[in-house]
Amino acid sequence: MDRHKNFSENEEMYLVTIAKLNERGFDSPVALAKVADELAILPVSANQMIRKLEKNGLVAYTPYKGVELTDTGSQIASQILRQRRLWEVFLIEHLSYPNNEVDEIACRLEHIFPEAGVERLADLLAYPKVTPSGMLIPESSLVVQPKRRGILLSALRVGEGGAILYIGAQEATKAFLQSEGFESGAELRVEAVGAEGAMLVVINPELAVHLSSSVAGAVWVKPTVD
Repeated sequence: MDRHKNFSENEEMYLVTIAKLNERGFDSPVALAKVADELAILPVSANQMIRKLEKNGLVAYTPYKGVELTDTGSQIASQILRQRRLWEVFLIEHLSYPNNEVDEIACRLEHIFPEAGVERLADLLAYPKVTPSGMLIPESSLVVQPKRRGILLSALRVGEGGAILYIGAQEATKAFLQSEGFESGAELRVEAVGAEGAMLVVINPELAVHLSSSVAGAVWVKPTVD
């Protein structure tokens, strides 16, 4: 069932706002005044909508403490953020839109594009984990990602290798990796793995590069089959 048939754009905006505040470190329950401030509305207006969302089982509101998403509300917010952030990746990586222009466009696309088609977009993008600006892309709760898309570099053992599929890192990290030859299709091999997951990786043409565990965990590869 299409989510857009069940919830208004305004209702979804509240759920996403609360989810984003949680991402930024505001613990639940989030103060109602903070939600209102983020939406640039009066607290009394926010209170009315929160009461409606609570009645529909999407949030839980505690007077004088704040509001938090229920499991259902959290799932919906994650679904929305997943779609918007996948569109952000597409707009920046494939259409060369600047970062400061994609948020509004991605929001519009999320509202008009059928949910059933979103996983096709994710498949096209090789299932990125983060946006170019470093925001986490929630995983789909509906579709199992196909194994043919590969595994993370950090999952390879010493002596194993593969071809790079996608780099899901922030722009600065991605630029560094690309300067070292980490491009789609490039072959690599793991030479050593440290105690905390750091890696020594050999990339074409036989260039050894030291990677932290977090950077190695942002590179998707198609393992070499012996």
